[in-house]
Amino acid sequence: MSKKEEKYIDLVFVRHGNTDDADPELLQSGDAPLSDEGRGQAAYVGKTLLTGMEFDLLVRGALTRMRQTMKHIRNHVTFKKWICDTRIDPRDNLREGNLYPEGSNTSMVHEYLPIAIAFLQNLASRFPNGGKVLAIGSSAYVMP
Repeated sequence: MSKKEEKYIDLVFVRHGNTDDADPELLQSGDAPLSDEGRGQAAYVGKTLLTGMEFDLLVRGALTRMRQTMKHIRNHVTFKKWICDTRIDPRDNLREGNLYPEGSNTSMVHEYLPIAIAFLQNLASRFPNGGKVLAIGSSAYVMP
């Protein structure tokens, strides 16, 4: 019997750059844009860390900060296709009517884990023979 060849997906996950916290309303909505620092972070990742890399797929969340981060990266990499996948947005993570903030002391692994699993299962179904994916989203989905 021949050994079954294993197929892998190489996943590079980039957290969006820092956000502009000057507008409390935008922060509460969960859709704050990148700050000057965040734009610099996104540009650095694109120009320095990812330049010349090739991907089968770029995927980002729908939030402004994720779109802006991708804008700084996409011209420095080669890719076949890009999509928006809202599963990597923390927008709907509400607790008692308030946006549950990333980086808070209370663990949300149990809430993010099913989302992360669904995201990874989607990638596995898209690339049954393996592939390379760049995902731009929220750091909360790296935790699980």
